[in-house]
Amino acid sequence: MVVQSLVKRSQAVTAAATAASSYGRSPLARAAAMDRVGLLRAGPRASGAIDLDFDPSHMADFAPIPVTDTPTLAHGLRDYLQHKGTVRLMDMHTKSHHLTSFLRKIHQPHEINEHAIAPFVPPSKDTTLHEIAVREKCRYLLSTSSVTASLSHIYFVLSRFRTVDISQFSEEVRNQSPMFMTSYRRPVSIIVRPRNGMWGVDADKRFADDTTILSDLGKSIERMLTMEANDFTSKLLKANSQSNDLSLTPEVYHYRKIKDLMLRSQLDCHDPDLPGEKKSFDLKTRATAPIRFNLSNYEEFMNYRLVHHKGWFRAYEREYYDMVRSVFVKYGFQLRIGNMAGAFVTYHNTDEIFGFEFVSLEEMDRYLYGNSYFADKVFHASINLFKVILDEATSKYPDSTLRIGLYANGTTKDLDVFVEAVDDETLKRQSSTTKAVWMEQPFITTGQERVHKYRLTINTYVNGELSDRPVSVQPGDLMSVQYRLVNLGAAAPLDYFNFRRQTHFYDMNLKLASNVQMSAAKYGGKWL
Repeated sequence: MVVQSLVKRSQAVTAAATAASSYGRSPLARAAAMDRVGLLRAGPRASGAIDLDFDPSHMADFAPIPVTDTPTLAHGLRDYLQHKGTVRLMDMHTKSHHLTSFLRKIHQPHEINEHAIAPFVPPSKDTTLHEIAVREKCRYLLSTSSVTASLSHIYFVLSRFRTVDISQFSEEVRNQSPMFMTSYRRPVSIIVRPRNGMWGVDADKRFADDTTILSDLGKSIERMLTMEANDFTSKLLKANSQSNDLSLTPEVYHYRKIKDLMLRSQLDCHDPDLPGEKKSFDLKTRATAPIRFNLSNYEEFMNYRLVHHKGWFRAYEREYYDMVRSVFVKYGFQLRIGNMAGAFVTYHNTDEIFGFEFVSLEEMDRYLYGNSYFADKVFHASINLFKVILDEATSKYPDSTLRIGLYANGTTKDLDVFVEAVDDETLKRQSSTTKAVWMEQPFITTGQERVHKYRLTINTYVNGELSDRPVSVQPGDLMSVQYRLVNLGAAAPLDYFNFRRQTHFYDMNLKLASNVQMSAAKYGGKWL
């Protein structure tokens, strides 16, 4: 409900009070009715309840290209899709290869013919996505790359900052933190562009030098796993490639409609022998910890190899533990959008590959949520709450390109949301600017009145009781979600300045003025 007049407020208060008296003693019903009353007293807001009962009419799947047209794993890797745990490429004692030695050496970006790999197309420019969305009467165009980070922050608040389950790890790892990694709790932002009566939701490409060695290598490693050695060498390596034909490696997408959102997920691979109905899965590459934590100097840590199954140092278990505390929540959202069975992970140090592991969606769910029942509820609720934010932002600025920032605030336990109306020229200028140059420039927006701050409060109920601690839901439990979105007005310039700094430069050693440093900590990913 959005309050528009005093008359409507009075009418709604009367109706809510009447409803409250008629709902009997149900805590959830009374809270819903009285929350609407309290809502009206504070000014312009939106509120409501998320219906978590699955309605098939609200979701549909579309596959213009059949899943069977996606690649299958090569080099005997298919045999390990149902293997429990990590498969080592080479025996560290005998130095013999369990699989072909072709997979060991990683080709660097300068060796790859980039013309043989189709470029990424953002949702706002995807004609196929647009055509399907028009046909299905959708309002928003999204991809997994543009939405999963935002959904993660919504989940943090929705679950009352639930930690992960590390009880299954060895004692050395169990003594580590069960919280999500701080770098994955930093603020996130997206760009929402109007397009012919619809809105394309793109990832916020920050700077011209925003790509990393990991994203560059990920594309070519995926081809290594699915192409025979001779094909890869002749078509992907610059020294041997004779073609610039993008059709060499076409991308295949799965499209999922949820209400008026049309979401796109890239399908990397499939296998007809996977158990269950889902036959497609994702390919993920995972660099070792020293590489990930020192990307600007990654070459200094290429001698770090994985040699142990268990433990903290040079061990697969530590890398898996880091994935649980970081990317698993995003992976889970991505797999659900794409209707995929799991992810096939490749462990490497940017120079060589050490091993592989297939992680099913159900396994990820156990570490994050305890069970898939809770995970499904979280996915549905998070998507719907994300739509609430989009609806509010696009209604406030119906003709503008928007930058929307989200941050799960561990102090207030709410979701901080910034909505900035920006012009395309500003975005273009930023995307052609390097980080170093941007750091030296004063922070300028198009005007304070063009940036508004919101607070999204999320109340999660389990079996009718409001959860005031990390949420736990078991199969059969009744989970309900209510929200309240409040427009706090024009954002304070310094507040938004620090939000943007933390969004873009979280892992940089910034030398800021003391007042900025203290304020920046507000968005530093701290959980109490």
